[in-house]
Amino acid sequence: MPRGAVLKLSAEQASRREWALQPVEGKKSQFEVLQPVQFKHGEEFGFLGDPETLPRALRPEKPARKTGAPLAASPKVLTARAVTALIRV
Repeated sequence: MPRGAVLKLSAEQASRREWALQPVEGKKSQFEVLQPVQFKHGEEFGFLGDPETLPRALRPEKPARKTGAPLAASPKVLTARAVTALIRV
């Protein structure tokens, strides 16, 4: 993830990357990225911001209109707030 991104991470995830993160004041489990960070395959994290700023491989998928599947069916689909995405690497 690039510098300046705001992520929602578990305590374990944050502790493994503490050298590259700064806690967001007043926000539990939210961290600003100070140095680029990477995630292992299968790891999940929250992204707060414009999904267009994510690397293309991590951008939320657009739901298929014909299937009628709920938006939360895919881990890369945006939540109702449209600024937060749950990402599975």
